[in-house]
Amino acid sequence: MEEIYSISKIYYKTCVDFSLLKLKGAILFLSGFMFMVITLYLIFKHHGLREAQDHYFIAAQVVGMVLLLYARNEYDRNLVLLLQSKTQNASSDIKIQKALYLTSLTSHIGPSFFEVMKNINETQKIHRINKLFTPDSFGNSFVSFIYDPESKNRILSLLIYLISLITMLTVVKSESTISIYSIIEELNIHMIFGFFGWSAFIIILFYLVFIWMFTVAFSCIISPVMLTFANKRFLLKYLMTELSKYAFLDKKLAAQESNM
Repeated sequence: MEEIYSISKIYYKTCVDFSLLKLKGAILFLSGFMFMVITLYLIFKHHGLREAQDHYFIAAQVVGMVLLLYARNEYDRNLVLLLQSKTQNASSDIKIQKALYLTSLTSHIGPSFFEVMKNINETQKIHRINKLFTPDSFGNSFVSFIYDPESKNRILSLLIYLISLITMLTVVKSESTISIYSIIEELNIHMIFGFFGWSAFIIILFYLVFIWMFTVAFSCIISPVMLTFANKRFLLKYLMTELSKYAFLDKKLAAQESNM
């Protein structure tokens, strides 16, 4: 297992490195991040979007996302240059470069990414079964004692029953005199379309602003920090994710090389 952990750490350290942004990418990233944060601050400060100002806020958010996108492209470009020096391949496709680099790291574990994942999973199972209770494994043993993944379905069922019980105990008879039919009668087609239109816009804006910004921040800032403080399981999971992402691409590249 130590060899697998070592490979996962090497791959993570190579492909997830904030310094790959370089000066240009760092400026783009910080500028885009500041655009997003300042705009969100102003929106919350003014208690939401105003009709006279909403287009300015939206434009600022778009500018911030574009800057972050350029920063990501700069990161990927520098990563490709780094991997080219390791794989001795001139391809500018980041997927091909990552697949070639993974092949160079894992070729002694299996002839393909699929076989590598199978061998790693089998090794993990054997390691868990025959693992001794030692001081360095105390943390994992304690976590397994608190929560076992095999008990997930049973715990989920008990949680659903608990929520249902709490709901039944807290439901009270409504004494409101407001009729649902009178509310429906007051609605018109413009209000309905306006409601669903703004709801869709807010959902999309929330995804683009929060989820996408968090994804970029995670890949550029949080992930490098995790390299220092993360345990071996996190790094191994990242390696397995990358192997599954580029599964069978290694076979395609090998077939192309054999035909040349």
